[in-house]
Amino acid sequence: MKVEASPIAVILLLMIGSTACDKKARLDIQDLDERVSELELRVRENEARLYRQLEERVAQQNAQPETRPMPAEEPEEDNPPAEEEAADVPVEDPEPVEEVMEPMPEPEKKEDNPPETLVEGDFDVLTVYQKAYRDLEAMKYEEAEAGFRSITERAPEHKYAPNAMYWLGEVSYSQYNFNHAIVIFQRVLSQYPDSNKAPDALLKLAMSRDRLGQHEEAMDDYRRVIERYPETNAAKLAKTRL
Repeated sequence: MKVEASPIAVILLLMIGSTACDKKARLDIQDLDERVSELELRVRENEARLYRQLEERVAQQNAQPETRPMPAEEPEEDNPPAEEEAADVPVEDPEPVEEVMEPMPEPEKKEDNPPETLVEGDFDVLTVYQKAYRDLEAMKYEEAEAGFRSITERAPEHKYAPNAMYWLGEVSYSQYNFNHAIVIFQRVLSQYPDSNKAPDALLKLAMSRDRLGQHEEAMDDYRRVIERYPETNAAKLAKTRL
């Protein structure tokens, strides 16, 4: 016995299928829009870094000719009185020399280096960071997560640690694990509030909440981005979502 589907049932099935496709298409379009916005943000950040590097190089080149003639002129004027003092009081010369040598601030210069060159054993922070970033771009999320996490755990005081933690959140966000992404972006804000990734972390925190349907909390976070970091690209993107 053959059972024929009624025309109404066929129409309902088609409508349900088309509705599901529309929802998926909307999510895909929203995801593409967000990725385009992120790419635009990264491009602007890279441009800003290049401009800063160029300005620093120009400043260094301009400063070099100004500092070179100064030490050449000063010794010629300062030498004669130094010789006269040495001739008048030869016995007192050793005492001031020893006093000048003792307070040389050599240890202070060494203290500035560890945050930039911090390594533990054979752990090369920069190499690990660059590889993890390439893995993220290639959508190798497990490898990227392992690399960024190793930096946050083994070198939490390194200058790349805030960036590593931020991109760790991006790994979760890219895999639609928005709850975990929220936790990571909140850690960036609490542990590294003054880092250059704080504006982006607050923006992605808002976007994660938005994707979970927490629209009121997301709107509050978008406003915080604009209030705290008004001159950043993150603030510009936040304004488009209000």
